[in-house]
Amino acid sequence: MREALAKLLDKSVVRHSIVHRALLDFLTHCDHTSRSDMIDQLKELLVEMLHTRDGSRVTLLCLWHGTPKVRKAIVKSFKPYVRKICVEENGHVVMMGVFDTVDDTVLVRKHILSEMALGLGELCESPVGRRVVLYLLSPRNRRHFSSQFLRNVLEPGDGNKHTKKPREVRHRELLEGVAEPLLSLARERASDWARSKPHSPLLLQIAASLPGAVAHIGAPLVELLAADFDPSDHFVVHPCGHWVVKRLLTSEEIGGGGEGGNGEEGGEGEEGGGEERENEDEKRGGSGEKETGGDEIEKTRSFAEMILEGVSEDNIRAWTNTNRGAFIVCSLLSSKVNGVREKTKTILEPALKTIRTGTLEGQKALWKDINSNNNKTNH
Repeated sequence: MREALAKLLDKSVVRHSIVHRALLDFLTHCDHTSRSDMIDQLKELLVEMLHTRDGSRVTLLCLWHGTPKVRKAIVKSFKPYVRKICVEENGHVVMMGVFDTVDDTVLVRKHILSEMALGLGELCESPVGRRVVLYLLSPRNRRHFSSQFLRNVLEPGDGNKHTKKPREVRHRELLEGVAEPLLSLARERASDWARSKPHSPLLLQIAASLPGAVAHIGAPLVELLAADFDPSDHFVVHPCGHWVVKRLLTSEEIGGGGEGGNGEEGGEGEEGGGEERENEDEKRGGSGEKETGGDEIEKTRSFAEMILEGVSEDNIRAWTNTNRGAFIVCSLLSSKVNGVREKTKTILEPALKTIRTGTLEGQKALWKDINSNNNKTNH
């Protein structure tokens, strides 16, 4: 069968899906020697095949079982087509496979990540492209990728004999290749992404994965929060925006930065990220709807501190008159960042009577948190 398939390895023929199916069956069931020989013949033809489901699986098998020399040839063949591959329904999983298996991160940064960086904005606007960026930020994260997808598509390549470098080391080295352009893009588009259900999980994952990201994305978000308060049209009451603010603040309570590293909840891709997490307001009886200037930024400053410094006290007190706004203030009041809780309590003092008599679930939760904090202080 190997001889018969070898006759089909011509660019004009190898593009056909029936050939991809035959190659997949062969590579799955053949012996080690035959597989190695076939992979060597395929290494520069894979770019013609990965646009189909079977072709992408063939490419993954070649990455998993190919030697470092073969992997180098495969990665170099991708360079002119990287951005196209990243937005293809089937081809994009190959990029995830590259991130998982190729130990030569200098090679990947030169031929893959450099091309991604040139079109990063375009990739982040594509539902499929966002998956590639999310996987680069947080591989195997079940908040963004379903257990079934990981188990059936990517995990079969784990433990292959040619991948030696620890995953966390490879991941860190790859992230360094896109950190700067990704931070710049996140800061530029934070205001829009925070109000977008498909983009908000990406924004939060950037905050979690890249050092200093909270300061970059926090600045434009604080500008939105500082705008004149209109209870019907303000960022603090936006269905998605208020959820992003709460997630950023809550992450500081547990020492994180947005979305966690490798969450265990199953998801169906990044656009489902907001749906799969139960909204904390709903758990507490809320609305039931789901819920970061200057060239030099102080990277250690928390998002909570940025809010308290950039938003007027009158605005913060006004938030307590809305359900979603009250829950955001709850997050400020629960902050473990030094001085944030005390300053928030001081800001709220003129509004305590209104909060105490309020009927909104957010106000009730806030009043409970205020009393809880007072009890802790007294003890």
